[in-house]
Amino acid sequence: MIVQRLHSRPEDPDHIAARQEFYLIEKQYEMDKTIQVRPFEIFRSKANRYRTLVACLLMFGGKILKLAISMAVADQAKTSFLVFML
Repeated sequence: MIVQRLHSRPEDPDHIAARQEFYLIEKQYEMDKTIQVRPFEIFRSKANRYRTLVACLLMFGGKILKLAISMAVADQAKTSFLVFML
């Protein structure tokens, strides 16, 4: 059991802490199953809309940065190749 391995301690040979953690995980899972999630729940509050916007901007910025770096590397490789050919 993963939880047992994570919480193993020499002073706890019966893995009581791991059993408590696993019990809490089971109870949380049971509670989560009872919650009904509505479509587009993430956009219902202002804070969640802000978080979504920030996440999208970060992902978009990462894509643009990767594109810019790859273009710069390709341009540098072209320049190096031209210098080598001369």
